Amino acid sequence: MSGTLVLDCEGLSKLVRHTPELTECLSAAEAEDIRVITSSVTLVEARDPKTNQARFD
Repeated sequence: MSGTLVLDCEGLSKLVRHTPELTECLSAAEAEDIRVITSSVTLVEARDPKTNQARFD
């Protein structure tokens, strides 16, 4: 299977926080050869000053 999973602001924030549900979803996407993308605007929206910049990067 192929396709694309688009992460919105909430999805990207969950990724940075290593939320188990999202981590499982991304593992499943990788196993199914589904690419994961986000927009540059989402990167700006998801930036949380409380999160270490290196972790966000």
